Amino acid sequence: MTKPNKWQSILSSANDVFLNCGYEKTKMDDIAVGAGVGKGTIYQYVDSKEELFVQMIKTNVSYVSDVLMEAIEESHSIEAFFDRLLHKTLFMLNKHGEKISFVIYEDLSRISNQLQEWMAENQEKDMQRLSTMLQHFMDQNDIRDVQPEVAAWLIQDVLRLGIYFQVFRKQDNIEELMRGEIDILLKGLK
Repeated sequence: MTKPNKWQSILSSANDVFLNCGYEKTKMDDIAVGAGVGKGTIYQYVDSKEELFVQMIKTNVSYVSDVLMEAIEESHSIEAFFDRLLHKTLFMLNKHGEKISFVIYEDLSRISNQLQEWMAENQEKDMQRLSTMLQHFMDQNDIRDVQPEVAAWLIQDVLRLGIYFQVFRKQDNIEELMRGEIDILLKGLK
């Protein structure tokens, strides 16, 4: 087993401390203790608590996005696409639900406009990847011609629905709810 590098240990500890304490109450000393490094070591990687918070958010958002998008892009049909989306989303919610909800609902505006811009750019990149996948399914006549960008936003709502009901409403039937939304997306309302 390999030992995680210092930066990964710092990010992991930052995840834990920010989640448990919130941004305002988080102390760099606590992150250092959790990472098994001196406080000065953290400052070899970042200049401030804000910068560490931003790096932690970026790392988490990128990880979740990449896992979901890679799974989706491997799909050969629209049904497989939604099946992978559902299973990867449920996996991510079960494994990282707290981190996902924190990223979505923490008051990021007080932290950094640059982070907000990065998150918007990251979401746009994901929307483009989803749109490209949907265009591929249209080209294969697997789905009817639609505006791929609009459909991509609707698909992203499947993820939001899962996050909302799992993390904030603590419901057990997340898969059923998400399958219901997928069914509506595939068949329409009428």
